[in-house]
Amino acid sequence: LMEGEKLYREMGLTRRMLSEKLKVSENQASRIINAYFHKNFNELVNTYRVDEAKRRLETEDTAITVIAFEVGFNSIASFNRVFRELAGKAPSEYR
Repeated sequence: LMEGEKLYREMGLTRRMLSEKLKVSENQASRIINAYFHKNFNELVNTYRVDEAKRRLETEDTAITVIAFEVGFNSIASFNRVFRELAGKAPSEYR
């Protein structure tokens, strides 16, 4: 769902929404994420979002704010904070 349908792009994506798509309970979804990805739900989603943002920053001239919203972040502040945490630098520095 994350790679094929790019579900992570959905703003406000919740563990409940993911579990409904997977047709499993929220607890099962959490256990699966923890067991296979060694991350919690938010860490997993943010990893997918930042990975796509990094690819786009490297290959496109699209505005950073547009990329932030298109990959699923609902605010520029959270995008910048999470991007810096995962990439080690601000999106503008990364570009």
